Amino acid sequence: MSSESNGSASKRRKVLEPSKFRPGFIRKVRVWNFTTYSYTEFNLSPTLNMIIGPNGSGKSTLVASICIGLAGSINLIKRKNLKSMIKTGQEKSSVEITIENYEGHSPIVIKREFTAKESNWTVNNKRATESKIKDIRTKFNIQLDNLCHFLPQERVAEFAGLSPEKLLMETERTLGDGHLLIMHEDLIAKDNESQQLGNKIKDIEGRLAKLHEDRSKLEEEARKLEEYDRKSEEVDNHRLLIPYAKYQDLKNQRTHLKRLRDEAKHKLRTFQANFKPLENDIANAEKSINEESEKYSHLKDSLKLTLNEINQHKSTQKQVTTEISELRANLKSYQTRAEQKKKELEEIKKEIAELQEKQRGLPQVDPEEMQNLSTELTSKRHELRDLEEQFQEVNSQRSDIGRE
Repeated sequence: MSSESNGSASKRRKVLEPSKFRPGFIRKVRVWNFTTYSYTEFNLSPTLNMIIGPNGSGKSTLVASICIGLAGSINLIKRKNLKSMIKTGQEKSSVEITIENYEGHSPIVIKREFTAKESNWTVNNKRATESKIKDIRTKFNIQLDNLCHFLPQERVAEFAGLSPEKLLMETERTLGDGHLLIMHEDLIAKDNESQQLGNKIKDIEGRLAKLHEDRSKLEEEARKLEEYDRKSEEVDNHRLLIPYAKYQDLKNQRTHLKRLRDEAKHKLRTFQANFKPLENDIANAEKSINEESEKYSHLKDSLKLTLNEINQHKSTQKQVTTEISELRANLKSYQTRAEQKKKELEEIKKEIAELQEKQRGLPQVDPEEMQNLSTELTSKRHELRDLEEQFQEVNSQRSDIGRE
């Protein structure tokens, strides 16, 4: 029991060997006039590194310096420009990053000095270009654009929004030399190809089924065609027999027509023998027909003249009827006027009688007044006479119209 406890204690007391930096691991980061720092230095371990401090103490500065020092895009840390990374009151800033190299080679020291408008790069104190720094990143598979590899706090929400598929592929891209991602993409390509091949197989199967169906239809059509050819051959054979059948029919018709011709000749001879007495009757009948035709022509001409006269009389009658209608209208007008004149005459007579009555009832008047009354009476009598003449004239016209 004691020996087992001693063995367990020895295992717990065993100290792990220190981890080594692997190629591409960051050993050290130094910054000058960078954001809030005038100068600071971060010495990192080959395992887990934790930066602890209150808000605003510059924890994110390390992440930003790694991005700027390794030629990452300023957009990866959600900054507007390089000027925002220079400490207030300073004109330029510097970032130096030491990266572990492959075994047997010295670490790589990358330094970037930059102003608001330009940057100068050095690698192991030798002047370099930005593309050279990016080549070093590629060499050690440092992926600043991969949220599974480099995650600034400004892009945490973006990382949380990644789909499981995208997250898996980005994780595979960070591991080793990216062979898992290549294998995964190759697997996706092969799966897509498999699906395409499956679709092609389905398409080919469908086309094969369609071809089988078409073959069945064509076989049926071929059978019908063979039947048609057989029937056509029979029809052709019968068609070859048609001239012989027609010849036999014509032969029989010829015999029948010959017999009919002989009978017709016999009838004609008999008819001619019996027709002689009828020829004179036919001639006489034709003569009578010609005479009757001439009479008919004369009667037709007379009828035509009569019809013309009737049409003329109808036209005249129509005119006379129109005139009678107009005269009757005038008669009615004259009658109305005669009635009016008669009424006027009665009124004048009544007025004369009243005047005479007044004259008898009046006392003796002077001669001058008598003369005036006499003149007025004479005038009225003249008017009465004129009215009587007009009345007589109207009655005379009415009598004339009545007679017409």
